[in-house]
Amino acid sequence: MKNRFYSIQLLSALFMLFSLTAFSQVKFEAKLSASQEVHSVNSNATGTAVFNLTDEGLEYVITVSNMTTADAGIYVGKMGEDGDKVKSVTFNNNVASGI
Repeated sequence: MKNRFYSIQLLSALFMLFSLTAFSQVKFEAKLSASQEVHSVNSNATGTAVFNLTDEGLEYVITVSNMTTADAGIYVGKMGEDGDKVKSVTFNNNVASGI
């Protein structure tokens, strides 16, 4: 739990630092696959995620293929461990977006 709190503090500090600098946007991209799941799953599901740090907040666009999205969300946690859900995500035709 202590490491999660430290990670959240560090991310908060980085976002505040970015908002105080001249950066107007910072972009993060990710490839998603079933092999990244914390609990091993056998699936050919794939996806992509793009995150943009904007003046309005962290904007996201997530696209998935061959994946169920009933309880989708953005989680925070250490690599390889279950994390807490920080944002529920709703998909429409395999695409989710928001801030």
